[in-house]
Amino acid sequence: MQFEPVKTLAIEISGTTAVVVESKTSNIVLDPTASPGPQGKPGRDGVDGLPGRDGADGEPGLPGPIGEQGPQGPQGAKGDRGATGSKGDRGLTGVQGLQGEQGPQGERGEAGDLGPQGEIGEQGPQGERGVQGLPGVQGERGLQGETGASADPAVVNNLTTRVDALTNNIKDIINLAPETLNAFSEVASALNNDPQFAQTMTTALANRIRYDAAQNLTATQRAVARSNVDAAAMSDLTARLSRDAYVRTLQAVSARKPPANALIGGGFVAQAGFIDASSSAFRADTAPTGAATLSVMVNGVSRGTIAFTAGSVTASINIANGTLNPNDYLAIYAPATVDSTLAGIIGGLVVRL
Repeated sequence: MQFEPVKTLAIEISGTTAVVVESKTSNIVLDPTASPGPQGKPGRDGVDGLPGRDGADGEPGLPGPIGEQGPQGPQGAKGDRGATGSKGDRGLTGVQGLQGEQGPQGERGEAGDLGPQGEIGEQGPQGERGVQGLPGVQGERGLQGETGASADPAVVNNLTTRVDALTNNIKDIINLAPETLNAFSEVASALNNDPQFAQTMTTALANRIRYDAAQNLTATQRAVARSNVDAAAMSDLTARLSRDAYVRTLQAVSARKPPANALIGGGFVAQAGFIDASSSAFRADTAPTGAATLSVMVNGVSRGTIAFTAGSVTASINIANGTLNPNDYLAIYAPATVDSTLAGIIGGLVVRL
């Protein structure tokens, strides 16, 4: 079979560019009975030619025979995830299942422990007396009944005895109590509704000052008790006694210039005590020309001095040991040197007993 000469094109495709390699005209002869020839060797890569002119549109060729399927190409990259599809319609309601058989009854549980008995509530207030109702309409007089049988005297006596005994018991309970204390609610109210009234009273009585027994009171309790009766504390009394219990038995007086070492005052101490130099005082009518010192002696032993400075009419008293025992002899002596101007000494040592 022979056809008319046709124009054939050899096209080489590189990437996305198609290049016409060869253009020629030849006769095509098809022999349907001929076997295909052996496959030729691949040709060498040709030199890229110049781009040819656009050819004229050729006539459509006859479809060639279908070639054999080529090998499968490599798997392409995974495509992007598609958009979520719209929600499907709600399915039809399923058929209701058959009811299961009833299970066996459970065993009965054990009874719980009995709870504690609640406390008795407080008695509510007495309700107001209701309004007296109107008298009802008097009914018609009924027919007189038949005369009943006489009561048994023994039964009547027994009931009377029991009623009398009950009445006596009630009187014993009341025991002639006043009208305001002949009911339990009135007694409870009088006790301030205190279930621990006895303990409350015992505690209150323990906080009272007793005169028939010793008490171990705190300092605060003693202070409050003294304040309530306007009494002084022992420390206050002691301080007052120590401040007031003294005698000025050792006064020294010298109207003229005292001779040297002259005794100008002294005496015996009746009981134990001490010389209070801070409360004692000495002065002179005429100040000494120079320093002048009087001596304080106890049983002949020096205990201190009474010193005048030059030109001063007051003296300073310095006691080294002021402790005194019963029957001690306390004496005050003039300066050992007579001052030309010191005169008119008067003063006294305060002895606290």
